[in-house]
Amino acid sequence: MKKKWYQIKEYSAGTKRLLFTWHVYKLFGRKPVECIARIIGFVTLILHSDIRKYSRIYFDTLYKYTNDKQYKPCFANYFKHTQSYALSLVDKMEVYANTKDFHLAFDDYELKQDLSKGGVFFIITHTGNIELLRNFMKDKDHKKTNIFMQKSHCEKFNNFINSLSETLDITVYPVEEIGIETALDIKNKLENGEIVLMAGDRLSAQNDNKCYETKLLGRKVSLPLGTLKFALMMEAPIYLLACLKNDNGTFKIESEKFQSDNSRSDNLNNLQKQFADFLERITLSKPYQFYNFYDFFE
Repeated sequence: MKKKWYQIKEYSAGTKRLLFTWHVYKLFGRKPVECIARIIGFVTLILHSDIRKYSRIYFDTLYKYTNDKQYKPCFANYFKHTQSYALSLVDKMEVYANTKDFHLAFDDYELKQDLSKGGVFFIITHTGNIELLRNFMKDKDHKKTNIFMQKSHCEKFNNFINSLSETLDITVYPVEEIGIETALDIKNKLENGEIVLMAGDRLSAQNDNKCYETKLLGRKVSLPLGTLKFALMMEAPIYLLACLKNDNGTFKIESEKFQSDNSRSDNLNNLQKQFADFLERITLSKPYQFYNFYDFFE
């Protein structure tokens, strides 16, 4: 039986381990924490065969699609894959603790204009480090940010990082509890110039049958339909957004605006295609930052 992302245990996010890592960071800085993250990532890769399995499936898919020998399924690539994810957790911790000034390259003039005018709905991905987007939003005229996420997944980690800083003006909505009241609330917030972020690449634990089929790297995948419908319903500018880490340690915001037309059905179909194309483009640009360690492909 194939496992969904919400059925996978997150081995690296025990509360005691996170607190220990945070104390090491406060005392000694980032370098020792990077070492700890690398060790945990390596041990997790060695001890848990499912992590190796999902990484192998991904690189097998990537290699067949690109025919690039550097992406052949092998332990070295599984290692680089999990190491990239482990280090992304260190970046995530620094974002919430507000201990580092991340410099994000961002050159989308149209998005800058839309942000200056009012509310924007962002459809985000788990390729790259979505947490860095919170740092990005914090600097955009101090706009309030509203994020949808699964209530239970990574709960320990989210509680931990939220306790590090009380300065981030963020409201979190459980994606399982979206109803008429939530929709009206979000619509009002967008009209008042606030920002909304919702992931477009992971199915809801409550509604994993509400999806659409598309292709990524030549293989069939199922992506959530509800995110796209909800975004269109809000009648605000819609952008596809990701934050990718460069080889030199800097970060770049990747964005695409969705251009709507007058047909509701065409809008939904076009948004489905544009998001799938966007997800494939950013995955190919930074293959080791594809952080989906579960049965993502059909």
